[in-house]
Amino acid sequence: MFKTDRREEAKTVLAQFLNKENITVSGARPDLVEKEHIITAQITGKTIDFIDVNGKDEVGKQSFPADKLEANKPFVLAEIKAEYGAQLTAGALAVDTTDYNLPAPAALNNGNFKLVQDDRGTLVDVLMAAIFNNNETNNNKDKYHVLEKMEVLKAQSTLTATGRLPAVLDVSKVHFIKITMKGYVPRSK
Repeated sequence: MFKTDRREEAKTVLAQFLNKENITVSGARPDLVEKEHIITAQITGKTIDFIDVNGKDEVGKQSFPADKLEANKPFVLAEIKAEYGAQLTAGALAVDTTDYNLPAPAALNNGNFKLVQDDRGTLVDVLMAAIFNNNETNNNKDKYHVLEKMEVLKAQSTLTATGRLPAVLDVSKVHFIKITMKGYVPRSK
C-alpha cells in the first residue's frame, strides 16, 4: 500500500492540474483511491507499441478503453514497473495469459520507454532498466520505480506508449512485456 504522504502529495498534484486545466472533479481536493493501469504488448522487432487504439478495457491486456482514460477519471501516476515473459513456440500463450516472471534480456533492459499524451507531450521517458526489477525479493514493493515527479494523465486525451530497443530479441522465442502504472484516481461518488 502507499504511504499516506504520497496520497496527500497526489491530491495536491491533482488539484493543481485540475485548477490549471479548469476541470471540476468532486471539488478542488477530491478523495483519491489507489489504482493500477496495465498495458501489454507482444515484442516483434525494435519498436513496441503498447496501446491498442481500437482496443478495449480487457482483463490482462489493457485496463482502459482504446487510447484514452475514462471520462472524469484523471490518473495521478506515481510509480511504474515493467515485467517480461517469453515462450519457445507461438500460439500457446498471449499477452493476457503469459506469466511475467522472467529476467528481461539485455536488449530489453537497454531499451527506452516513453509515455506521451497528445495535448501535453512526453510524461515519462526512462531507460527500461529503471522500470524492470530483475531481483527476486520477498517484498514486491521494490519492483516499482517511483517517479521523481508525479504526472497526471488527463482523462479522454490520447495516450501513446512506446518502447524502442537497440536490437531485435531472440527470434526463436515469442516475447511479451507488461507495464503496470500505479497511482490514484478520484473516488467515484
